[in-house]
Amino acid sequence: MPLYCGIWTRVNLSTPFSSSIFNPKKETNVRLIAPTQDGPPMDIIAFADAIDFLPDGSGLVYDALARIPIEGLGMVEAWTLYTLDIQTQSITMLIDLDEGLDFGNPALGHSHPNLITFEVVERATQTSEVYLVDLVSGTQIFIHKQPEAGLLGVPSFTGDDRAIIFSSRDNTNPTRGSLFSQPINPDSLALNGSPQIWLSDAIFGTVYRRGTFTTQNSPPSIAITSPTNGANFTAPAQFNFDVSASDSDGQIARVEFFLGSDKIAEDNLAPYGLQVQNAPPGTLRLFARAFDNHGASTDSQPIEVLIKDPNANPGPAPDLAIKTLNGGLFEIAITNATNGQSFVFESSPNLKTWKILTTLTHTGTPLKFVDPDSVSLTSQFYRVSRKP
Repeated sequence: MPLYCGIWTRVNLSTPFSSSIFNPKKETNVRLIAPTQDGPPMDIIAFADAIDFLPDGSGLVYDALARIPIEGLGMVEAWTLYTLDIQTQSITMLIDLDEGLDFGNPALGHSHPNLITFEVVERATQTSEVYLVDLVSGTQIFIHKQPEAGLLGVPSFTGDDRAIIFSSRDNTNPTRGSLFSQPINPDSLALNGSPQIWLSDAIFGTVYRRGTFTTQNSPPSIAITSPTNGANFTAPAQFNFDVSASDSDGQIARVEFFLGSDKIAEDNLAPYGLQVQNAPPGTLRLFARAFDNHGASTDSQPIEVLIKDPNANPGPAPDLAIKTLNGGLFEIAITNATNGQSFVFESSPNLKTWKILTTLTHTGTPLKFVDPDSVSLTSQFYRVSRKP
């Protein structure tokens, strides 16, 4: 008989909950399963224990006990962490099952939902350690190790995520326990000093933050520094694809590089870049995407580069006719194009850096392009090249 665990919220508030996801009078039963990487989910979950909701209410993280029958060993048990999307009810295993370690008591950041703290218990010694992990970058920091077997930290964040509160041994009071505070920098994921007693003579602490959740994260900024828009290379081309990326209120977790719509690489260490090799003839569209440590992302302005075929017959050079239209606009026309030929129109303020304006293909009517930016320019250079 399959095991079921009910995960629900019973809300009794004078003011209704602001999120449309929750219904104060609704209970939802979710069947707990253990997802696998290369097969169907396994029905091995006995029950869940500690649960914490995302600040926006869209999901939760929990620990659960898995019981796995193994031939020759009998029933093997292990605790680990899972996430549940409340709307889709999809379950993800955060940490793989480990026969020597138990993972439990998760707590999410209140204003930094990319942060999670939890404890790891070594089964052989029953000793617990508390860790802090950034779910976006994968960075982890050790927080505390219990001095005795059997002690649990049950960690949680303060309301501003600038400290982790956990329980540990304190022989100066009757219960021989206190709550300790380990200051952290939630943006750079670094420790700020040593842990101090936060509340004496206490065993377990639960910290919650009142009020509507509002993200305080600003998205990162990113720009392509090399190559320049409109750069020309000869196939098989090699060139550097470099970007500059920064985040005003955190740090860059990674940068992804795209050729057209295809992701070709990613980099998580500055300076961010790669070398494109053996690029074929044609026009390539490049852009990059930066992610910060809160999960926000920004795309760079795309650029186009032209890769020329050294063996292609260039044919006759295009004959250009440039004239001024009413209002100061410039019109560039090709008078000797043949049907099916494509041409790249470029402009430059100094004959050094070129910008691709458009690519046009001859379909029987004269090829003409009007530069809308020419009205505000005092001088401008144009060139047209036939695509291979």
